[in-house]
Amino acid sequence: MAIFRFEAKVIARSQGRSATAAAAYRAGESIDDERTGTVFDYTRKRGVLTAEIFTPPNTPAWMEDRAQLWNAVEKIEKRRDAQLARDLLLSLPHELTREQRHDLVREFVTTEFVARGMIADVAIHAPDRQGDGRNHHAHVLLTMRELLPRGFGYKVREWNATDQLEAWRAHWADAVNGQLERHGHAARVDHRSLADQGVDREPEPKQGSVATEMEREGRSSHAGDDRRAAHARNADRAALEAEWHSVTAEIFDLEQERAKLAGQGNMSGNPLGDRIEQQRRETQAQQDEDARQAQAREEEQKRQQEARGAEERRTETLARENADYQVRQIDEMRDQRVRLDAFEAAQRRQAEEARQEEERKRQAQEKGKAAEGEIRDAGDRYRVALGQEYDVKDPYSSLARAAMAEYGAFIRDREQLTQQIAAVQDTEARQALELRKEIEANDYMAITSRRIAGQSEVITGRRDSEEAVRFRERATDYEAQSKELRQEYRDLATERAARAADPQERQQQEAEVQNSSSAQPAENSAARESEARDAEPPKGELTDAKAERIAKIREESRQFEEAEKARQNDQSLDRGGRSL
Repeated sequence: MAIFRFEAKVIARSQGRSATAAAAYRAGESIDDERTGTVFDYTRKRGVLTAEIFTPPNTPAWMEDRAQLWNAVEKIEKRRDAQLARDLLLSLPHELTREQRHDLVREFVTTEFVARGMIADVAIHAPDRQGDGRNHHAHVLLTMRELLPRGFGYKVREWNATDQLEAWRAHWADAVNGQLERHGHAARVDHRSLADQGVDREPEPKQGSVATEMEREGRSSHAGDDRRAAHARNADRAALEAEWHSVTAEIFDLEQERAKLAGQGNMSGNPLGDRIEQQRRETQAQQDEDARQAQAREEEQKRQQEARGAEERRTETLARENADYQVRQIDEMRDQRVRLDAFEAAQRRQAEEARQEEERKRQAQEKGKAAEGEIRDAGDRYRVALGQEYDVKDPYSSLARAAMAEYGAFIRDREQLTQQIAAVQDTEARQALELRKEIEANDYMAITSRRIAGQSEVITGRRDSEEAVRFRERATDYEAQSKELRQEYRDLATERAARAADPQERQQQEAEVQNSSSAQPAENSAARESEARDAEPPKGELTDAKAERIAKIREESRQFEEAEKARQNDQSLDRGGRSL
């Protein structure tokens, strides 16, 4: 008997499929996919009887080439989930000849698809050699966009309508039946379902190619088991229906016999009447049993429906709980993002405050350095001396010479400051020079003490040696004294700058300088200075404690200078004599 099959699918990119691959497989050709660079080669495929492209009038000539056609389809579709082509699978009646089947497909495709503006790529396949020899079928690939003179236009949504698909199924059944009738075959096909046809038979499930191959090899498959079970249930259904028809006919015959006997007289004690009554009781019992089984089936179906409903409710509850959990997760992530943003803002704010604080410190240091005037950096002397004296061929001796040159530069700077102090008449200027002299002395003593402590660590190999500890403590004291003297120096410079900005005070200061430098007897000048000192001490005059401390520093500096000079003269050229 002829079998109806009209299977319609859509080749979509979201399924990982491509129109070029589908066309190459169905036609048994090789096509290069220009979009992905993949070559789909199915030239070795067997069973392709014909492969032909049907186009509407005024179609561009290049669309009749299979590779160009489906590459154009791939290129015009940009979405990742794009629908590329409609794929039809048509079962062809084995009762027809090869040419008759080809005519059937060509006529149907031309009338139903090409006439509507679609391009149809048709491939007719022969049955598989190892399968059912009656499985003649055709593959039809259809374009989904309207045709324009330059190529493809918009998608035609009407072609996707369910009513249109149902109409195509009905037209295919009519086309098949018309071809069968035309060539004298009694077989017919019907596109309707068994229920719509009024046939009391359970549809047998589809058995795919994999399951079919397993069954051919003698292995069972789930699809094959389901199909055999459905076939068995249909056989039982048919047997019960035949038995019901037989019993019904027998009852009908008995009822006719009973009517005849009733016309002849009393049926009591008549064997035929007893047989009819017995048959009636058995029929009633069978009907009761059928009703009981039907009720049992209904109850079982009801239980199954309740179980499915409970499972659906449980699934719905789980889905709702999962959705609520995801919402909570999103809220928590959003809260974490807010907290993280706040933390990052606080970090940026702290970093900005730290940067501003560093900037303030730097500006204060620069301002302090500017207020210090020409106080020389103690390290400059050694760097200059090292650049002049260092010899890579004789490093230790050159380091010793650099230390001596540094000491000599320090002594020269002190002598120059002493001369400047003696030549300056202004009390505050002289005081500033004296403070500068003491600051540079403390700086030199501090850097030299740390250098000696470092030499002791190298010689003894111990950081806590007595000499190293003593000289580090001494360096700390010198640095503290230098810091305090620098502050005094800055305060004095600030006061002088403020007075210089006041014109009246500046004129008074210049008058005092001129008076102090006028030609008068030395004894009168000394007397006036003494009187001035007794009357009012000059601004910035050192207190007794500071004067005593400066005197102490001067004495220590003098002793240190003498000791350093002696040490430099006696210093050997071994490793311990290098300057750090």
